[in-house]
Amino acid sequence: MGQHTKSTYVKLSTEAAERCKRVFFSIYMMDRIASKISREIDSVGKTGAYMTEEQREETLSRLHQELLEWRRNLPFPLPDFEDKVPHLTTTWYDFKCCTHLAMIYRPSPLCPVLNVKRIKILENAVCMSIRQAHSMHQQGRLAYNWLDFLALFTSTISLVYAVTAQPKDLPTVLSETRVIEDLDLVRNLFGTLGIKFLAATKIRDMIREISTRYKSILAENSQYRGSSGLV
Repeated sequence: MGQHTKSTYVKLSTEAAERCKRVFFSIYMMDRIASKISREIDSVGKTGAYMTEEQREETLSRLHQELLEWRRNLPFPLPDFEDKVPHLTTTWYDFKCCTHLAMIYRPSPLCPVLNVKRIKILENAVCMSIRQAHSMHQQGRLAYNWLDFLALFTSTISLVYAVTAQPKDLPTVLSETRVIEDLDLVRNLFGTLGIKFLAATKIRDMIREISTRYKSILAENSQYRGSSGLV
């Protein structure tokens, strides 16, 4: 972006220069924490097999805390501009924060099997990631590139996993969460992504089938409870 060089700011007003510096710092710090998460979660190799549960939990908690500190310490609020550039809005950083939080807690070489606590954190992270992306879509700020395509696809898969991996029965999980609503949101996003990526249309159809099935499960459970006098 060229925002790391002094020459970038020579002809800019003080206000514009401050905006550029804030944007550069924010993206730079995001890249650092994302690289660290990827390195410690996905690149443990054979060493991960010899880690104790306490060591795994310590790694997850430390990365989680560092991510929260990154988000908390960013130089926000950014100046309010009309630009439709994604990284000029705080929503974009919230989207990235939730996406990276999901990276920490989804099944990985570090933690191939999740406990209930981690599953709930994963569920909340991917749901918020989808909602932030949809918010940017409504603002006309979502970049329909392959990076967002991959992030949304991974969030969708992680959400379905988090729903089915919980110890509660599926109808209860569906009724206590906004999973179906979030699936419908991301389905709409893949519909728009389908204009650029053919695979997105197939993913949209897959999500529609999952959402329809979940709605059917809820309806059948509600009907059963009603006929049994449980409601």
